[in-house]
Amino acid sequence: MPSATTLPKNEKSPEQGDPIFVSTKETARILGLSRNHVYEMLDEGLIESRYIGRRRLVVMVSLREFIAGLPTERGR
Repeated sequence: MPSATTLPKNEKSPEQGDPIFVSTKETARILGLSRNHVYEMLDEGLIESRYIGRRRLVVMVSLREFIAGLPTERGR
């Protein structure tokens, strides 16, 4: 487990301007989906999360990568 001063690879520090984690509620708002759908995506491993106590938080870098990997056009 990383120390308190070491971030896992690819995770930005708050000093760089972006949050490291966002709540599942905020993730749902960002994606325009329900919280239930976000939890399904987390359980499927499509987006990474971490636990702080009982609270499940979404890794922002993982969320950005997921969004970047979405198709830009609708398949026919």
